[in-house]
Amino acid sequence: MPRFRMILASALAALLGAGGAVAIAHAVSYETAGDITSTNSGSTGAIGGTVFSDDNSECSFGRRMTVYRKKPGADRKIRETERTNDEGRALFVYPNGLKPGKYYALVARKRLPPKTANHKHVCLAHRTDAGQFEFPDANP
Repeated sequence: MPRFRMILASALAALLGAGGAVAIAHAVSYETAGDITSTNSGSTGAIGGTVFSDDNSECSFGRRMTVYRKKPGADRKIRETERTNDEGRALFVYPNGLKPGKYYALVARKRLPPKTANHKHVCLAHRTDAGQFEFPDANP
């Protein structure tokens, strides 16, 4: 019986760690929001995007943002992804203009660097509302 107690005590010590504390990993998700606006100058169209988070300011900068135009069937990706700057802003310029229509942006999920081991902090992905944009001088 003493041998069983020693094995049990060793197993308990291994589970609790040397200091008697249990290290617990955790995951935290931060909500993300964003919007897009349009500008038009002659035949050049531009869409500006903004990303923000009330929960964590690190969720605003360095985010991958992609603009789409709604259409029947699969929506059309307008251009390759841009990254937001330090203020959470991205600008998509279209030298040949854009067709009038509904546009929206997808903001990709962002994993934040862990501050300590076993921590997972993530900024959630976001889809902006679709806005109706008119680009009157756009090329067809």
